[in-house]
Amino acid sequence: LHGRGVFVCISPWNFPLAIFAGQVVAALVAGNTVAAKPAEQTPAVAARMVALLHEAGVPTDALALLHGPGETVGAGLVADARTAGVCFTGSTQVAQIIHRALAAKPGGMVPLIAETGGLNAMLVDSTALPEQVVDAVVQSAFRSAGQRCSALRLLCVHEGIADPLIEMLRGAMAELQVGDPADLRTDVGPVIDDEAFVGISAQVQRLKREARLLGETAVRSPFPRLVAPVAFELPRVGDLQSEIFGPVLHVVRWGGDPEAVVREINALGYGLTFGIQTRIDSRAERLARLAHIGNVYVNRNMIGAVVGVQPFGGEGLSGTGPKAGGPNYLLRFAGDLQDPAATHIASVSVPMHPASPSPELAQVVVALQAAQASWGATPLDDRLAWLQSASARLGELDPALADACRALAGHAARSLADQTLPGPTGESNELRLHGRGVFAFVGSGIPVLSELALAAAAALVAGNTVVLAIDSAATITARTVADAFHHAGLPADALRVLPGSLEAVGMALVDDARIAGVCALSAPDGATLARRMAAQNGPIRPLLSLREAARPRQLYRFCGEQTVTINTAAAGGNAALLAAGVSSVEVKSGYG
Repeated sequence: LHGRGVFVCISPWNFPLAIFAGQVVAALVAGNTVAAKPAEQTPAVAARMVALLHEAGVPTDALALLHGPGETVGAGLVADARTAGVCFTGSTQVAQIIHRALAAKPGGMVPLIAETGGLNAMLVDSTALPEQVVDAVVQSAFRSAGQRCSALRLLCVHEGIADPLIEMLRGAMAELQVGDPADLRTDVGPVIDDEAFVGISAQVQRLKREARLLGETAVRSPFPRLVAPVAFELPRVGDLQSEIFGPVLHVVRWGGDPEAVVREINALGYGLTFGIQTRIDSRAERLARLAHIGNVYVNRNMIGAVVGVQPFGGEGLSGTGPKAGGPNYLLRFAGDLQDPAATHIASVSVPMHPASPSPELAQVVVALQAAQASWGATPLDDRLAWLQSASARLGELDPALADACRALAGHAARSLADQTLPGPTGESNELRLHGRGVFAFVGSGIPVLSELALAAAAALVAGNTVVLAIDSAATITARTVADAFHHAGLPADALRVLPGSLEAVGMALVDDARIAGVCALSAPDGATLARRMAAQNGPIRPLLSLREAARPRQLYRFCGEQTVTINTAAAGGNAALLAAGVSSVEVKSGYG
């Protein structure tokens, strides 16, 4: 592995030291030089950090600090042909603009590491401790004036305890002190600038007209740009459509199945942070596994992720991964010495108009989605056993390919297993990797059988399902791989072969929002697919070349990452009694 070249690092104002330093140092230590563009609201912190790095021995021409607006300085850096990678923390909308700019450049696929916003939710069931919940809600929603990517935006409370919990929350909000942050009595300070103040205030006034006001903190200070912490009730989870980056909380009541609530939260499309408040351990575990969310916090607040303890980052509309502070982060900043320089790669000539998927193609994707639900939940040991069996089958074709598959299995056993992370006493932290969904392998020409087999095996052992959409001339190669995998025990619908042209079949798959990631079968295909994928709205999906996908150390690219943090001292009570299905009234009388 080696540095890619010049990495552009664009950091936000709300963590002007931590995020700025994390981006810049990661890029440097991976062997890149860095053009650092901090938020225009916080230039002095960045300037001091860069001065310290230069004093510590970083060459002055290896790290350049560039101040200015994102629309000019940031956009110019991203568009420059010499930019080899971008690390960005900020809004989802700007991340998509950067994605499109990178895809429009000539040459190979330029990596984008993006951590963006979220409609972060907390689910509270009827067994939760109300005092613990309110403490976590106040911290998560209102600390830092709600100006954290991880801040709580949506509180989902079981209808059985909603009224007393809301009343307790209203009382806690009344006790908050809003004012000068230099005053030690202050709990909530101002928002960042006039633009934020005007925008948040307008959103609050709209909610006062359209929603039910639950509580609002009084502001008794003349300090500028103070926004009062405020809470509103909404009828449904789906009514929350956009993030308000300030101390504004939305509350929804729920009843029935908590898993249905998590599915509604998943449907919002964001996946940054999620809180669970329950004294039933098995429920917390089940909901965490169901949530398509990067950082899950059980029985505690949802903010303050610590490097190496709660590696931070989301999925869907909340980011690309890998997680900052996690074991895979540095890999994305690095290139591979085995890859030739990816410069001046011409794209293939494929029209960019929307493809028209056939009903048969749609049915294949639905079947692959259904298969992924069970294949992705298959224990890792069973998926590894399948890969070992497949390597024996492939060894009949090529002994070297069998060895490569066994090496992949060894790497998967180490890197895909749940990892226990350090943390304080009374808290458990675990990093889990999971399949993203359906991966489409698309392109023109005939791929190398060994590369196709290894790349498809990597996607499958990571817990995805795969569709191989390739030219008719390459059908024999694809079916050879598929037959070996199916004979080794892979479920029939976990891997499908679809002969057809890139334009007719491949592009229809790429345009399908249900496809979680794409692997390009050739370098020219990659340039075309990058532009095609960047033109779409929605999450920034991973795009890999076949060559990199066939390498074991790129296995993490096929995975989503989730950190689960549990306050193990908070559940309390008799877990067996709680599991017996007693009512919330009985639980509260037993553990008050």
